Amino acid sequence: MTAYKLLIVDDEREVREGVKDVCSEIGLNLECAGLCENGLEAYRFLLSQPVDIVLSDIRMPFLDGIELVERVSQQFPFTKVVFLSGYNEFDYVKKGLQLGIVDYLLKPVDENELESVIGKITKQLDDKRQAEYKQETMNRRAKLSARLLRKYFLKQLLDRPLSADTVEEGCAVGEIILESDWYSVCTLRLERFEELNQRSEKERQLVLFALENMLTELWDDAGLGYHYTVNESGLAYLLAVSQSEENLPELFHKGLEDRLNRIHKEFFRLRGLFRTTITITAGMKVSDHHALSLSREDSERVFSLMDSKANKMVALSTTQSHFPKPSFIEVMPEHVYPHAPEMDNSHKLVDDAKSYILNNYDRSLSLVDVADFVHMSAGYLSHLFKQVTGVNFIQFLTDCRIEAAKRLLVETDFKIYEVGERVGYEIPRYFSDIFKKATGKTPLEYRLHHFPEG
Repeated sequence: MTAYKLLIVDDEREVREGVKDVCSEIGLNLECAGLCENGLEAYRFLLSQPVDIVLSDIRMPFLDGIELVERVSQQFPFTKVVFLSGYNEFDYVKKGLQLGIVDYLLKPVDENELESVIGKITKQLDDKRQAEYKQETMNRRAKLSARLLRKYFLKQLLDRPLSADTVEEGCAVGEIILESDWYSVCTLRLERFEELNQRSEKERQLVLFALENMLTELWDDAGLGYHYTVNESGLAYLLAVSQSEENLPELFHKGLEDRLNRIHKEFFRLRGLFRTTITITAGMKVSDHHALSLSREDSERVFSLMDSKANKMVALSTTQSHFPKPSFIEVMPEHVYPHAPEMDNSHKLVDDAKSYILNNYDRSLSLVDVADFVHMSAGYLSHLFKQVTGVNFIQFLTDCRIEAAKRLLVETDFKIYEVGERVGYEIPRYFSDIFKKATGKTPLEYRLHHFPEG
């Protein structure tokens, strides 16, 4: 039987090594997957290598045990967490129990107590149904790649104007909504990046991971826009979208300044980890996403105009606050298909494409994937699909996912993020936004409205 994977987290090396030695001696079905010295390093480890059991200290730098267990309970619900506690930390233990830790052990760890606690956990993990469901969840996560597709699409979007079809599919597969009055591209730069490159690879990767995680929480998850980082250069690009109350350019400007200041404050809080300063510039405000590349160029140009003093943390561009629709927006020519099949065969091809979508909507799915399945070009399938069904590929895929989500919300007790994953959406916030856009209700509101009484 495959050994259960264990992660040990403590800021004292002697404790980490000691607990590891005890675990190896008690003879249970365990494999020590890793040793981490703080919660942030452990969280990064879990994202790349999920484990079954986490033994974690409570008081640690950068991310303490309480913050770590909050993230584990949300993103790795099958992972069991045990706190390693000092005698004066019972309030923290109580909070941990409320958040879902399964037990706690007092330091120094007693071998018999550790064996008893781990034995109880492994017995729970042996439950066949839970093991099968865990594997199913891991398989779903492996299939989903929205965040990678989002980064790829954002790089294209901020680099040059794209055709309407490209934007529509990119938004769908990258789980992005572009329906705002105003946009701006901000560029964040880690100063003294060359010094970071001189640190150990482990420390460098931890800093870059912390930056990515911070921007995801403060920007993407907060609904302020989208971002991607460039690890090779220490740059991050933030696409800012106006909020519903920021319909005027001056309101958007003020709101954007507040958001960038929040990023700076959080960066300052973690200064012990980063050991450098940041500079953030904001490009011109634009009212059309086709002009985002101009806003990005503007934000980068501000760097050359800035004083290099380290205390100049946030700089807002003083260039024009609005840019009209550019005249060079890409226009795609009409496609010519000299060997188009007969109409009966066209319906058959579209039916095959629809069947493939219905059988695979629960994973990241692109027009190219479907076109490959029916052995035709993506451009021709897009044209044919709209001609036969009256809707385009993205709308049909979205409709399939929303209908499946409706059924799961009413007929099961899956959590909202689990429903999103099961219908092909990796990012919970995007699932909620696209569901509300389609139904007028958030997933939770829909469930409460349709759940049978009693």
